[in-house]
Amino acid sequence: MPWPSRGSGGPLPSSRSSVFDQASYANSRYLLPVIALSLVPFLLSLDALRLPALFRRAVVAALGLAFVASNVRTLDPVSRGLFGTFAFGDHRMLRLTSITHECCASGRDQLVYSLEFTRLERLMSDALAALSPGDSTLIVLPDSTNWYTTSLLDSATNRRTFAPRRSFPPAVIESDSGPFLALKPLERIALEPGTTVVSTEFPRALLADWGLPVSPERAGEPVRAEMLYSADGEALAVRLLN
Repeated sequence: MPWPSRGSGGPLPSSRSSVFDQASYANSRYLLPVIALSLVPFLLSLDALRLPALFRRAVVAALGLAFVASNVRTLDPVSRGLFGTFAFGDHRMLRLTSITHECCASGRDQLVYSLEFTRLERLMSDALAALSPGDSTLIVLPDSTNWYTTSLLDSATNRRTFAPRRSFPPAVIESDSGPFLALKPLERIALEPGTTVVSTEFPRALLADWGLPVSPERAGEPVRAEMLYSADGEALAVRLLN
């Protein structure tokens, strides 16, 4: 297939634009090969400078120690000044989305530049163990945070586990809009075993039956919602999505 001539309006300009105009991301895993390969010219430069062998060994040892320490602490002053930091308990972590303003808040995959984020697993297990969720417990998580965070819990300890035996999947939903509106007394909902959340759509006029205000002009419009049902199929609560 011949290349388009100049001014022919072929696909080349648009293809080039689609490649170079894409937003980049600050995910550390994208840069790991570059970081590893950058050590090669650094070590060659030390050798080319004809510095004393003892000095070169000291520099390499200091660099290795800095890499090891950076796995558990955010030490680099240049990165701290460039990205800024946020509090992670009594530690500080880099706010890697502060420049590109990409997803999500202070970062998601972007935070995996050190091993500090692995402490989240223990903290989440501690919180779930203190909660002691059962078959009738509904766990509500913030939007976009239910990425296998509470998929299986140990039946004895209520801590997170990968073991399929002696474990159970808790009832988990994401709160991507407003809170649930109780249709039954809260005491009744709290004691209800085996609740289920179902996504549904119904006429807006139905909201009036639950004591919610409805504009006559919009009574016929559909409403997307999530319903919390009892084991017997009785509606306990509703959350409007639009």
